[in-house]
Amino acid sequence: LTVVPAGAREPGNLQDWARNLRYQEAELLAEQLGPEAVIAVAHNADDQAETILYRLFASPGRRALAGIPERRGRIVRPLLGLRREELRQWLQAEGEPWREDASNSDPKFARVRARALLGEAETLHPAAVANLLQTAEDLRQEGAELEAVVGGLTAQLTTEEGELDLDGLAELPPALGGAVLRCFVEQRRPIAVPKAARVLDQALRLGRGGERRELQFEGARLSIQKGLARVLD
Repeated sequence: LTVVPAGAREPGNLQDWARNLRYQEAELLAEQLGPEAVIAVAHNADDQAETILYRLFASPGRRALAGIPERRGRIVRPLLGLRREELRQWLQAEGEPWREDASNSDPKFARVRARALLGEAETLHPAAVANLLQTAEDLRQEGAELEAVVGGLTAQLTTEEGELDLDGLAELPPALGGAVLRCFVEQRRPIAVPKAARVLDQALRLGRGGERRELQFEGARLSIQKGLARVLD
């Protein structure tokens, strides 16, 4: 058991600060244990459903609804397929105590309000949470296949100089073209840039002109000239 004092709380969202601190310290411990070490966290199916519901309202786009992955880097979530009540019942059967975090019932946190909405949803239909989780799983599988196609098209339309062929992009269906543009931008940025898919029409229009133009949007900036686009630093 390694106990790490949290230290002085940073201003802002308490749960975000605490979560970031936990992951930061866990990464340090895992590095000390070696390359095969993993960080197992206790997210369960209810956490997954709450995350999906919150993102439905807060983040547009298919990827936002895919939910929490079972694995990302060192982080694994072995309990993601189990409902919270199933885990409580198992602990009770084993005679194991647990501690309830008081913040889990504090409505000032968005996750707690999302939890209440899910409870209401299950009064409308008993399979509400199960259906939400299955939808997210379907989106993850479809998304993985789509990303493979998009990655291949992005490679085909990227020149040796690292520019995107906008004329070739214009031949694709708009939804697919937007996904390729987003993929091209994200390959050159350290963050997700979902807004890139939504500037497809602007990029194609600027690409039909002969003069060099810049297109700026949240997360990136493009230089466009003579049917080619590149990402600016």
